[in-house]
Amino acid sequence: MTINEYKLFLESIDFVLKNTDFCVGLRMKSPQLINQNKDVENLIINLKKYKRFKLLNELNIERYSLLNVPDLIISCPVSTILFEALSLDKKLLIYNPLKRYIKIPNLLFNDREIIKCNNKKELLKAIYNLLNKSEHKYTSETYFIPAEKGIKNFDKIFN
Repeated sequence: MTINEYKLFLESIDFVLKNTDFCVGLRMKSPQLINQNKDVENLIINLKKYKRFKLLNELNIERYSLLNVPDLIISCPVSTILFEALSLDKKLLIYNPLKRYIKIPNLLFNDREIIKCNNKKELLKAIYNLLNKSEHKYTSETYFIPAEKGIKNFDKIFN
């Protein structure tokens, strides 16, 4: 994610917090970015003013344990969190404010079943839609081979 994308992502979190009563947790891949970029630092300082916002990097909780907590995971288009969320059957929303990667057909992000949005208003609408759905079309089995099938195929390689 570029710095500009990251700033848009943080501004969108602020938009969601201003317009909902949702609690938002943010886990930054590179928390040192706060000290390296004044704009990012100011955006994080502003977000911390909300009681419903937590910078998860500041909590002493292992990152994979955090994945079990949210009702919805929002990610940029190219991130390992996509696969982690899918493997846990979490509701997933991909936020792509700069509309990057949309012409790469085999990218997971471009699967038509995965909900995507490109601006703050679409983001808010998509969040409500996903949270109100009891089911989502994609599951871990959509993207991962179930273990028993994988083991059978693995055995074929060596036998």
